[in-house]
Amino acid sequence: MRFSSRYAIFLLVLASFNSLAQVKITGKISEQNTLIPLKANVSIVSKKTELVLKFTTSDISGNYIIELPVSRDTLILKVSKMGFESEEKILKNTSQTIDFLLFPKNVELQEVTVKPPPVRKYGDTLSFQVSEFSSLSDRSIGDVISKLPGMETDASGKILYQGKAINRYYINNLNMLDGKYGVVNNNLSYKDVLSVEVFENHQPIRILDSLRLSETAAINIKLKKKVTQSTAMHLGIGAKPFLRDINITPMLFTPNLQFLGSLQSNNIGKEITQQVKSHFQRFDKPELRNWIGIPALLTPPLSLQRWLDNDSHVGTLNMLKKSKNDLELKLNTHLALDKVNQEGSSLINYTLTNEEINYSEKISNRYTNNQFLANLEILKNTSRRYFSNIINIERNWTNDFGANLRPLSEYHHHSNSQNLALSNSLHQIIKKQRNTYNFYSLTNYQESRQKLSVDYTGIDSSKAPLQNLAIHTFYTNNYVEFIKKISSRLNLNIKPSLFFNYNRAESELSNHFLKADTLSQTDWLHFKASTVFSLNFSPKKWLISISSPVSYNYINYKEKGRFSRWNLEPSVYVRLKRSDKLTWYASAGYTNTLSKFGDMYTGFMMTNYLTVIKKDGGFRNNDLYMTRVGLDYADMISGINIHTSYTYSRDIQNLISQNLISPDGYQLITYLEKENRRNNHSIDSRFTKYFFPIKTKLTLGATLFKGNADQYLNGTFLNYTQQAFAPNLSVNNNTFKYLDISYKGTLTISKNRNSTINIISQKLSMGISPYPRSLIRLSAEHYNIQNTDPKYLLADVSLRYTLPRLKQDVELTLSNLTNQSTFRNINLLYFQREETTFQLRPRQIILRSSINF
Repeated sequence: MRFSSRYAIFLLVLASFNSLAQVKITGKISEQNTLIPLKANVSIVSKKTELVLKFTTSDISGNYIIELPVSRDTLILKVSKMGFESEEKILKNTSQTIDFLLFPKNVELQEVTVKPPPVRKYGDTLSFQVSEFSSLSDRSIGDVISKLPGMETDASGKILYQGKAINRYYINNLNMLDGKYGVVNNNLSYKDVLSVEVFENHQPIRILDSLRLSETAAINIKLKKKVTQSTAMHLGIGAKPFLRDINITPMLFTPNLQFLGSLQSNNIGKEITQQVKSHFQRFDKPELRNWIGIPALLTPPLSLQRWLDNDSHVGTLNMLKKSKNDLELKLNTHLALDKVNQEGSSLINYTLTNEEINYSEKISNRYTNNQFLANLEILKNTSRRYFSNIINIERNWTNDFGANLRPLSEYHHHSNSQNLALSNSLHQIIKKQRNTYNFYSLTNYQESRQKLSVDYTGIDSSKAPLQNLAIHTFYTNNYVEFIKKISSRLNLNIKPSLFFNYNRAESELSNHFLKADTLSQTDWLHFKASTVFSLNFSPKKWLISISSPVSYNYINYKEKGRFSRWNLEPSVYVRLKRSDKLTWYASAGYTNTLSKFGDMYTGFMMTNYLTVIKKDGGFRNNDLYMTRVGLDYADMISGINIHTSYTYSRDIQNLISQNLISPDGYQLITYLEKENRRNNHSIDSRFTKYFFPIKTKLTLGATLFKGNADQYLNGTFLNYTQQAFAPNLSVNNNTFKYLDISYKGTLTISKNRNSTINIISQKLSMGISPYPRSLIRLSAEHYNIQNTDPKYLLADVSLRYTLPRLKQDVELTLSNLTNQSTFRNINLLYFQREETTFQLRPRQIILRSSINF
């Protein structure tokens, strides 16, 4: 495995370097009779594909320079100017000098139809013509975005550009949805969209555009009409059991007003709650989370609609109003009611030094997760001023049931929670001459009540442990940042900040065989004062960013005393932009992580039916060292995108968990003050080529991970290793109007101390239009765990017909043709092997009617 993984990565890196060599063609263009220099158009065309590879114009002296990557193609060099005869020459793809003399001619202008190229680039903006990338199977703009060069969409619906998550999703240059763009991405018809624009290195706050560089991109959905009104309506019914699929999503987009509402409900395995979840991470405030609950089955690596047994309802309302003075008022709110059932079995193996622990159980889980969220924002985002105030209300409540059945015992457990969060954030940036002042304040309050009860039947049926937990949190984070633009290439930033966090937790574990330390009250106060000094220097093609945060931390934990510490956490980032296509980068940094709320409590807490934890080992003090190097090559005009990166991290911790695992899988976890280390190496490489003449996107990729960690299990201190190697291939072809094909294959090799698992997964989807307005779609998934049985093949077929007058689609879908009832999966951790059998959705038939008006 080690040789094959290194060889695969070497080939990908070698391919990237071969693509980076450049050919330079220079020359001069003059008038034939007078030898006067001419400003003319110069283009390079591939003789093989007839695709324009590069375009430029000569300067006022008639000189031109044109560069392009080395290839084996014979090239055609074309020169043209209004009022002169066009000239072209066939030449080899090598650096050379070619001069042209143009003959004057009389030109009679005729009516012409200009077809825009598939991709255009101007500055840091790429524009993808949607009509050039869409296919007969597509419905929403999200279907098209996933096929664009350099773009991909993961299983959750998050959009990535060159392997990095986008930082904004605009519609006609307005940001109505923030990170909750799934609802428009899945419902806006691609036929309403003219182009998808990518803003590379996008800084969302306009006043910081030249002061704080960004490494991530944003996308902008450019609509065909200045005013777009659209409603997506999908109604579906099916059988075994009774199935429904309802979606009504009205949308309105004007220059100063945007509106999107959606009402969706289904029980066909479609994860609609993902459409209202944010794909933008916020690190400035704590998230609502449950500390206790019911463990979920390991889910299959298949499409959600093959295994998700759900009953989901989502309603969302979003609106943005922009005034004449660029002030925006934005409202985002949603209610999600979600129920999920899981049925299956699990076989757990712990391989320890002197023993092996094995247990198996049948599992039946029912999860109910409900959420209400509302955001109200006032925003002004101009090049001279930034102002934002966001009021946020979030409430979620859960009610879950689980049953774990073993030959001699049964566990029936019930968990519920009630969580509430209120917050307000104020952010203002102003600019005066060469100075910029950045003010920010966040205030957050949270409360949570959680409960877990377990009933045993069998060996010890007298115990029915009950865990109660109540948490109250107050959090505020404030800073003032001063940005001094010393020169056009040098910025100095100074950011002092104050952080305050107070938490109270009351935990009670009753009717458990543990009698001592079952009641605890945690009063936790954390104060942090810090100043960040950073310097950004950008000489020519370089960017050098040095940051040195200095902080003082004070923690008062009533049960354990006080802790204080000064921290210095330096980091450096270097980027070299060798050309407009090739970028090298490297970063290194040190981070010190101290205890936070939840890392310490003196009483035992039952977090699930098999695990009880007591965190009383002392204050945490972790040192993390991380380095990263990589390169990105992007030539979207030629459809080439290359990414290669290597990351190393070393985590030194002062506390280690003592896991005492009993033969029935019960875990008692406490913490001991002992230095332990974790080391991780990871390599990520990806090569993408879009072949414009045949409308085909090819992606080759590979990831490699190797890590080791110290573990303390059943009284023995050991170092465990884990490795994973996953090469992958994907192809998307839209050459013909009546046929589209997509394929993705992945080989995953996982290894821990005692086991090696090779898994091959393949997905194939094909759409055929045998007659006008008709579509037959076939999709299949093949999954094989080597040297084990069974090997899985799952397939679906759908028939779609568009009624010409109503422009309404009628679709009949038959899913799980083979009626596969279960799926077996294996997962490896450092010292654990988990094998699960998951119940799939049965063979089902669904009739849908869809219309956009």
